[in-house]
Amino acid sequence: MAVSFDGTLLGYGRNDSTLATAAFPFPLAANLQAGPDKGTGKVHLSWSGGSPPYTLRRSDNAQFTIGVTTLVNEQNITSYDDPVLNDGKTYYYLVD
Repeated sequence: MAVSFDGTLLGYGRNDSTLATAAFPFPLAANLQAGPDKGTGKVHLSWSGGSPPYTLRRSDNAQFTIGVTTLVNEQNITSYDDPVLNDGKTYYYLVD
């Protein structure tokens, strides 16, 4: 499941994986969107708003306290394809 910037639940994922964008308790620095790339099995993430450079993180929990991986570190890009996903696992994303 993915959560849009306004809190709407979106039904995206790869196979039975689940992903979510973290909005709270974090400030909404950028509008983060997530969707599947069915051809490659990756999750395509894109964002707008906020102010560059951007940092994109993936976590195993919504509080971003365990399993945190920095995918984009202070770069002036607005999209990323995340290839490292395991079936049946929930992923949380945060861009700031």
